[in-house]
Parts: sequence; C-alpha cells; structure tokens
Amino acid sequence: MDINQLIKELELLKKENNYLKQLLSNMMHEREKTVETVGKLVSGKSSTEEKIALFKTFFKGRTDVFAYRWESKDGKRGYTPACECRHRKLTPLTNQVLFKHLSGEKTVGLYPLLQDETCFS
Repeated sequence: MDINQLIKELELLKKENNYLKQLLSNMMHEREKTVETVGKLVSGKSSTEEKIALFKTFFKGRTDVFAYRWESKDGKRGYTPACECRHRKLTPLTNQVLFKHLSGEKTVGLYPLLQDETCFS
C-alpha cells in the first residue's frame, strides 16, 4: 500500500471508531436509565415486582389492551386481543398478566402503536 491508501484507511478507521464510541455511549446511557427506573440491578433472586418492572422498561406499548397467543389443533398460530367475550370489552395489561407471561403460563403480545399513532423510542 502506498501512503495515500494508508491515510484513507486511517480516516475510515477513525470514523468507524467514533461511530462505535457514540453507539457504546448511547447503550450505556440506556442501561443507566433502566437501572434508575428499576432502582437496582435485577437478578434471579429479585422480587417478582422488580422483575416485572424491569420487563416493563424493555417492552412498552399500550396498557389498555394486549393479545394472547393461540395455537389450533391443526398447527395454525396467531394472536387475538384479550377481552371479556360477552361484551367484547378489551382486557387491560396488568402485572398479573405479565407474571403469567414471564412464568410461561401464557404468551402475550403487546401493541406497540399507541392510540395517538406514536410509539415509545
């Protein structure tokens, strides 16, 4: 390689290095926000409430509705909104629902698009 090629490669590596530093900084900032939200690090020994609080920092969406996952006998799968079937009143997402999801009892899906057509970033 001649000196001009080496200088070009050095400049590209510097740009990539700056990009990766910024990416790492952003990730660390998000981690700090999560720890601040929960109040402390969460582990397997943490309380159910702390685990649910941590889950809520990573998965955000509408709280007035959620979906249950279903699977038919012939192998078809999907999600359907949770509701009180008689009145088609949508069921809100509660900590009890999230507990059932995290314990493997039920699989739920969130609706990330909010009612005002925005979502969490």
